[in-house]
Parts: sequence; C-alpha cells; structure tokens
Amino acid sequence: MARELDSLFNSILTACGAWRRNRRLADLLPSIFDWILGDSGAERVLLVSPVADGGYRVWGSATLDGERVSDANRSVSHFAILRALKNGGITYFSDTRKDRRFRTEAERETDVRSRSILVIPVSSGENPTLLYLDTRFSQLDSPDENNERYAFLCGFLAIAVEGERQVIRRRNLEREVAKSRLKRRKDEQKKSESNVVSQADYSQGRTFQLSGFLSRSPQLIRILEEAERIAPTTIPVLIEGESGTGKERLARALHFASKRSGRLVTLHCGSIPEQLVEVELFGHARGAFTGADRERPGLLDTARGGTLLLDAIDEAPRILQSALLRVLQSGTYRRVAGDEELTSDIRVLACAHPGSQLPPPSGDAPLREDLFYRLAGLHIAIPPLRERPEDVLMLAEVFLEEALDHKVELNPGAQAVLLSHDWPGNAWELVHMARRLQNTGIDVLSGDHLQQLLGIGQEGGHGEGDSDVRSVIDRTEREVILRALEESAGNKSMACRLLGFSRRTLYRRMEKHGIPL
Repeated sequence: MARELDSLFNSILTACGAWRRNRRLADLLPSIFDWILGDSGAERVLLVSPVADGGYRVWGSATLDGERVSDANRSVSHFAILRALKNGGITYFSDTRKDRRFRTEAERETDVRSRSILVIPVSSGENPTLLYLDTRFSQLDSPDENNERYAFLCGFLAIAVEGERQVIRRRNLEREVAKSRLKRRKDEQKKSESNVVSQADYSQGRTFQLSGFLSRSPQLIRILEEAERIAPTTIPVLIEGESGTGKERLARALHFASKRSGRLVTLHCGSIPEQLVEVELFGHARGAFTGADRERPGLLDTARGGTLLLDAIDEAPRILQSALLRVLQSGTYRRVAGDEELTSDIRVLACAHPGSQLPPPSGDAPLREDLFYRLAGLHIAIPPLRERPEDVLMLAEVFLEEALDHKVELNPGAQAVLLSHDWPGNAWELVHMARRLQNTGIDVLSGDHLQQLLGIGQEGGHGEGDSDVRSVIDRTEREVILRALEESAGNKSMACRLLGFSRRTLYRRMEKHGIPL
C-alpha cells in the first residue's frame, strides 16, 4: 500500500510541476491519467461533468497510447453515468456488451463495444464531476469503495476542477465585459455615423426595397443594405424587434432574396409542446410509437434546400433550444427511433423580441447564450416605427392600397396625426386602421377621422374636423426638432443638416416651441 501511495504522490507532484508553467487543468491531467491507467488496467480514462443539454464537459482524456480519446464527448455511456450518479459511489459494470443501454453514441457507428466500465465520483452536488474508465478487450479491476488512494486522488481532482471552473467563470466575465464595452463603442460610433446623414436622403425620400420589404428610414436602410449583402449566403440571421416592426416580413424577404430552391418553413417556437419537440423537428421512423404506422418527415426534412424560420425563438422551451443547438453544431440529425444519420441542408433565420440574449454577467435570459451566438451570424435589430417617422406615411399608403379596392387620400391633417403618433403597436396599428376603412366609401381621410380610427381622441373639433390641425403640426415639428438635436448631441450645425433648415430658421423654430437655445 505504501509503495502504491508513493507512486500516486509522485504522479501528483509531477502533475503540479507541469501545472505551474501555465496553470491549466490540461497540463495537470496527463501524469494523473498515466497513473490511473497503470493502476486500474483501464484502456481509456476520461474526466467528465454532465451539462444541461444532456452532453458532457470533458476536462481531459487519455488512452494507453498516450493519446486523447477521439470524439470523447460521444464516448461516454449515458446509462453508466446515470447509474453512478444515482448510486453515489464507485460503480463498476463488469460486462456491458450484452446490454444495449450501455452503448455510447460513438459505439452506435462501430462494432466495437466497451467490455467493462468503472465510474468514480470526483465531486457531487449541482455540478458533479466523474472519472470514467473503460476497457474493450480485457476485464477491468474494480477498486474498493474505501480505497484510500482513489479517495485522495478524487479530493485532489475535485479541487483542481473547481479551480478551473473559477478560471473559466472569470474569463467569461472578462469576455462579457469586453463585449459590452465593444458594443457600447460600436453603438456610439453607429450613432455618430447615423447623425451624418445627407440632406438628399430626406429631400429625395430615397426608398430601399429588399424583396418587398420597404423603407425610407436611413437608419433602417443601412440595416437592409447589410441584409441584402448576406442574403445569398447561408449565414444564420437573428432578427429582433418589437411586435409589428416586420420581423417575419424581413425574414421572408431574406429567403426570397437568397434564391434558395427549397421552401420557407416556419416553426412557431412558443407553441410547440416539449414532448413533441423532437418529433416535430426531426420527424419519426415507422414504429417509433403506437400508431406510427409510417415514417413521418420533420420540419428539417420539409425545409431541405430552403429556409427554416424560427419564429419567437426567445419563447422556445429549453429542450427545443438544445435540439436546435445540436443540429446547428453538427449539421446532422436522426429521426425519432431512426438509425440513419441525416444531413440538414437549411438556412436558419430566427425572430425574437428585443433583449433575448443573455445579459452579462448574470440573470436568466429566455435564449441560451450559446444558441444566441450560433443564430446571430448577423444580428439585426429592427427599430420601432416611432424611431423611423420617414416610413410612417409610406407604410400607411401601402397598407391602405392592400386593404382597399380604391385610392384613399391622406389630407394634411391626417398626415400630421400619423407623424405625431408614437405607434406603440407599430405597423399593426396601420394595418388595423386600413382594414377599418373597408366598405366605408371614404376617399379622403381627415385628421379627425384618423384619430378616431387610431383611438387617440381629439378634444373639440368643428368644420371638417381639422380645426386642431395646426396644433398637431406644431407638436410634430417640435418633436422632430428635439429628435434632431438629440441625434446631433446638441450640435446645431449638424441638426440643421438633418432638418434641412438654416441656422436662423432653427433658432426661430426653437424659440417658437419653447426649446432652450
């Protein structure tokens, strides 16, 4: 026993010497693994921790040849790990070839099976860590549960793994802080660039179109130009925006601009029950469950060669997020109860409400951080309608034309109301306004009537109902001037360029509306 302990201590000392150079767990493990393989008779050893998506974090692995275990994450028997976690102690499985439950994901693709498996808990609790040993050609020796050498070794490894976790957490925090700072700098730069908008864009009312998605807003046009550049690629796109900003319409525009031959298939992530996630996404093989008398394709099959749109991805249950992440990482999937590995040939687009990503460095978010970064090959944030007044009149005319079989003119009072409204429902308010005009026979829409349609309400009113038009126009002009001053950070020369005013006119209007000079 003393000689064996000396051997273990020497291995640990060697490991600590290697660790001092870079202070990484990866430098600590090789000499430890050498000792374990020599002491136990195992052919492979892995140090693993289960993670939330059903896989494993592999801290390190080794074979008798001194190499790392290939495809280590898929070389662990889920059944053996679950049994060991339930048992709570050293768990030995003497002949696992006869029981299919012990098969690993990697073993499903080969005829070679593990003959015996030994699982040794290193640490327990919320984030357990385990040593996983196996043999394929010989019988593994099982150590006594009270074995002092392994008790000492596990205590040492538990401290080492927790130290590595602390390092990872610190690095992630530093990375998130750096990302936050970079985002802030980019936002400041973007804001600065957005302030330098030529007067020609406003005076000419330049309209940009991407497969039917229209905008006259310089802010949104820049976004659409970037979207147009990546449309022919397979880069995944995450589109964020409030309800009614046109997320799904932009996703359809991206699909049609991509020239992909397949269909656009939409998955409404918030409405799919957890127990049907894999069946809906992957389909199922014949005989997968009672009543499955034939093979059924999933949405990945239906969207093959086309685009899969993940609508409301921030409302997706965690099990769906995990399934999507696996497909995005590997590009392959299997139908439920199927053996054939299929390749996914899809372009992925996703829609979400603002703030779906994980906020650094704490707090739960509806969308997993790793999935967010997989989906956000291009991250598009569609500004709400209240931040792009250039689009309001154009969209009103478009929706009126779509809803009605005759042309409706917006008189100056109606235009003033449209420009002064803050549009909490975004484009949906315009859609409903246009639909309410069906079968009314109205040819000219007044400000008073429009306020009734929008549910704004207007005090007073006589004549044609536009007696307060001047006050609405004044209110709109004051808001536009304040917005220009805000975007130019108080720089009046830049505000004049944005508004198309001379400096004298700007001062006169500011004084008129009670805006401090």
